[in-house]
Amino acid sequence: MNRAPPKPVADPERRRQINYAAAGLSLKSVMGGRDPLVMVNNGIYRVGDVISPPGDDVPIRFQVVSISKDSVRLLVEEPEYDLREERTLWVRGGPHRTR
Repeated sequence: MNRAPPKPVADPERRRQINYAAAGLSLKSVMGGRDPLVMVNNGIYRVGDVISPPGDDVPIRFQVVSISKDSVRLLVEEPEYDLREERTLWVRGGPHRTR
């Protein structure tokens, strides 16, 4: 039987880079409707779009997975490191939580 080689585990430095990049994201506004949009930092995004904050040698890609009336849920997946993390950004004044 052929088995795939095990994937390397994301090192603590990569997780630190992800946390640092996520801390630099700010949800400015949410625009509802049939195709909701969010303004994160200075960009406009919809579900399925990817946000890539500048400044890393190895880019971090946050995919927009859902938008609610006051938050956006982002997903970072790096299959090569068997890494999957979710983050929730809230509009200012909303609950201050990160997942």
